[in-house]
Amino acid sequence: MTTNELTFVLNAVLQNQSKADFGVNEVIAILSALIALGALVVAWWARNDAAASAREAQIANELNRSIATRQGIIELHMVWLNIASIDPSNPVPVDVISAAKALDTTSSLWLSKVLDRNIILNSYWSDFKESYESISQCDQIIPEDGRKYSDLLTKEITQAYDEMQFITKARQT
Repeated sequence: MTTNELTFVLNAVLQNQSKADFGVNEVIAILSALIALGALVVAWWARNDAAASAREAQIANELNRSIATRQGIIELHMVWLNIASIDPSNPVPVDVISAAKALDTTSSLWLSKVLDRNIILNSYWSDFKESYESISQCDQIIPEDGRKYSDLLTKEITQAYDEMQFITKARQT
C-alpha cells in the first residue's frame, strides 16, 4: 500500500464517520494504516542505511586494493634491489638463484594483475629481460642440485616474459 493510498483511507475513515459511529473497525483501520506508515518509514531508513553500508564497503575495497598495490610495489623493489648481472658462461650460483626468484616474483605479480602492468614494464622490464635472457643461456649444472640454471625459468616466468616482450614490441610500432 502506498502513502497516497494510506492517506486516502485515513481521510475516508475520519471524514465519513461521526463520533458516535466511530467503532472498533474504524480504530483497527486507523491502527493498520499507522502501522503500515511506520513500516514505510522503517523500510526507507533501512534502504538509506544499506546504501551507506554499500558506499563504506566500496571505500574499504578501494583502500585494500591500494594497500595491496603498494605492498606489491615494495615487494618488487626489494626483490630486485641487489640482483647482479649474470655471465652465462660463468654463472655465480647465488646470483642466478636470486635473479630467478626475482623473475618468479615479478611474473607472479604480472600474471595475477595485482599491480598495474605499466609499473612493471616501465620500472622492471629491462632488468627482467636481461636476467631472463642470461639465465636461459646458462647450460651449466647447478652445484649440488643437478638441474641446469636454465631450468629455473618456470612456465610462468616464460609466459610473463613473452607477454612483456609482445607488449614492448607493440609499443615500438
